[in-house]
Amino acid sequence: STNKLQFFSSQDILLLSEKNSKRELSEYKNIAKVNKFYYPLTILFTVCLITANCAATKLCDIGGFIVPGGIFLFPLLYIINDVLTEVYGFSDSRKTIWTALLCNLLFTGFLYSIIYAPYPQYWLEQESFVAIFSLSPRIFIASISSYLLGETTNALILSFLKLKFRGKFFAIRAIFSTF
Repeated sequence: STNKLQFFSSQDILLLSEKNSKRELSEYKNIAKVNKFYYPLTILFTVCLITANCAATKLCDIGGFIVPGGIFLFPLLYIINDVLTEVYGFSDSRKTIWTALLCNLLFTGFLYSIIYAPYPQYWLEQESFVAIFSLSPRIFIASISSYLLGETTNALILSFLKLKFRGKFFAIRAIFSTF
């Protein structure tokens, strides 16, 4: 069904639409060229998400507005997600979202357990470390709700608009879905 194609990457569609005997070597090369950016983009997306959550503990005064430091990275997350959805499809974008979420959960769990690890008496920064990083579970819980809802909705809207506009007007689709 054509309305279900949005959930498959171009590689999945190729595998579903052709028989193995008819494929040419050049098609495999083109798929490999496109796919070589998927993992670096997924890593960049994951690092930006974790960094945004760490930076959320720092408050910044921007023209009289007090904002968390992580707010500067979230637009980059949406741009990377738009590129992933556009190039690799909704299903691969969703994999990246879930991968980043799992990595963020692990990071938060490890960091929170390190807070309460024994420390030497001469280390005078324990109180500061606890004050800053004890917020990480709360930040994770707050960001997970907006992250799952926002990133998934963004990818879904971008995929829907891609079908609606037949792959044209990427900039308009990306801005609208991010908005």
